[in-house]
Amino acid sequence: MPKGYSPRRYPGVWDTRGGRSVTLANRRVGDHVRLSGMDEREDAELAELAALLRERNVLDARLGRLLDRPVNTGSIGELIAARIFDIELSATANAAGYDGHFTKGVLAGRTVNVKAYAKHESVLDINPSAPPNTSRRTGT
Repeated sequence: MPKGYSPRRYPGVWDTRGGRSVTLANRRVGDHVRLSGMDEREDAELAELAALLRERNVLDARLGRLLDRPVNTGSIGELIAARIFDIELSATANAAGYDGHFTKGVLAGRTVNVKAYAKHESVLDINPSAPPNTSRRTGT
């Protein structure tokens, strides 16, 4: 990138391979811009990636409204576990060592740290520094 380059001052995309900029000022959203050094396959892959990311952003926005937490595998797993196992999730998503506590049954009042993974790993995920509690919740 050249010294003194500023995206605000010089709107466009800087092509570091060729050392040239492509001005996008007169382009509309969705216009096709091809940078030198990219073949048609790479250009098509980049366009597909952009389309998929737009779709993902729409889905993430919907998931975020539903979860009311950051959109990630862990938050999705916490919501599912909360509904299935009667867990009241902590008000914040960053409580140290636990995600919430059980509200019913023999585990009522006990804390739980929910773990969710996108791929089955056949592991038992525990934190030896913070073993599960064995006492009832005291109203804190």
